[in-house]
Amino acid sequence: MNYNHININERSCIYQFLTLCMSIRGIAKALHRSPSTISREIKRNSYRTWSNFKEHDRYFPVKAQEKYEERRTRCHRPARYQEQKIHYIKEKIEAALGCKTYFCDPCCAWQKGTNENTNGLLREFYPKGMDLFEVDPEELKKNLNLMNNRPRKCIKYKTPKEELLGNSF
Repeated sequence: MNYNHININERSCIYQFLTLCMSIRGIAKALHRSPSTISREIKRNSYRTWSNFKEHDRYFPVKAQEKYEERRTRCHRPARYQEQKIHYIKEKIEAALGCKTYFCDPCCAWQKGTNENTNGLLREFYPKGMDLFEVDPEELKKNLNLMNNRPRKCIKYKTPKEELLGNSF
């Protein structure tokens, strides 16, 4: 996926085009962007103002840019601290269970897809909120074996077991 964030120059153009009463599709075409991108930008960064006793939504490019920069720094500023905490927890879990673990990196939503999909597969066997300590260990082993031998599109229709161990198991 190739995506470029909207920059301050584009935000200024959006403001000018809105002032000229240009449509969202027209603005998108002029900026070579998707109409949904422009619509989302305007909706996310518009503010309610009053003038002549009427309420208006106004788009301010400088405020939009500040909001964007604040979101970016807020997400990445605590990431180092979170990484240290996660690394510590990961080591404790690995030591206690005697196995490798995986944690998604902070602020990296694209890494969570397979995790969420696997949680969905787990829900086929156990409802959300169920205490897995109540499950018979043999039943759990059988269900995990079924999950680990199920082909996955994200690994070219190989099973997780094949991906981890190769064809030698």
